[in-house]
Amino acid sequence: MRPQRSSRPLAERVDDIQRHVQRGVCVVAALLIHISSLAHAANPPVTALAFAPDGDSVVAGSQSGISVLSWPGLQATASISTELQHVNDLTFSPDGARLAASGGAPGQVGTVEVYSWPQAELLWRARAHDDVVYGLGWSADGSLLATAGLDRLCKLFDAGSGKVVRTI
Repeated sequence: MRPQRSSRPLAERVDDIQRHVQRGVCVVAALLIHISSLAHAANPPVTALAFAPDGDSVVAGSQSGISVLSWPGLQATASISTELQHVNDLTFSPDGARLAASGGAPGQVGTVEVYSWPQAELLWRARAHDDVVYGLGWSADGSLLATAGLDRLCKLFDAGSGKVVRTI
């Protein structure tokens, strides 16, 4: 059974998040708990979150796509067009100028999409794994993007072109 939308005032819900964090739950986990509790019963759960570099918004991913939510109000402000059937990870580049999203279709394809930020324009898409991509990580200088897929492969992409430069 999926959680129902909370009827409690926003200030109480933000207080709940702060209590989770104080108890040692990481901020992202507390947000996942909270955002999932806001979802309508028909919506899939949030499976990925990333704070935008400016700190004024949170990007959330699920089987229904990628949404931008205001922070701390958590009101939907935009959606980002994606071909990902499942969104498993979201991460911003070190300079905050790009957003990477990963996921795919289980047992079929693992995909990575990189967007400009805050414009949210698709820069490149790579269908480079044989199963969903669960993890992403940027190199410190933002020149490489690493992926980890359920196909048991890790790939390094040139972050500018989207070309695979190494498979591990």
